[in-house]
Amino acid sequence: MLPSEMRDKMNLRIIPKVKRSKLIEEAQKLIALSSEYQEAWLVFDKDDFKDFDQLIKAANDAGLKTGWSNPCFEIWLLAYFGEMGTFQSAKSCTTAFGKAFFKKSGRQYVKADPGIYQTLLRYGDENVAIDIAHRRY
Repeated sequence: MLPSEMRDKMNLRIIPKVKRSKLIEEAQKLIALSSEYQEAWLVFDKDDFKDFDQLIKAANDAGLKTGWSNPCFEIWLLAYFGEMGTFQSAKSCTTAFGKAFFKKSGRQYVKADPGIYQTLLRYGDENVAIDIAHRRY
């Protein structure tokens, strides 16, 4: 969650149901409608798509900063249990985390579980996760 002083300085616009090829164009339309944007970011789910690098370059060329999610957020959660493997797909990563989560906690993994962080802290180790992430980086 963003600190309140940052939330007051940000203007977030969600562009739903837009083809990837139109994201930059749609972002530029929003920017053109308002002078309040000092720094514009295009943030999206990376998923598994082939033109990822081209989208980043095109957005940067258009003056947009970029941010994206990992195709499998569970790879970070898996690090709490001392491992961060290499996976061929988001599905295999999520499955591996689900198995590790059940083995450690005795609970089924539910992606939308609001208590996931507390469970990770109870059965895993955040410092280990951070160390693994630093080494992988």
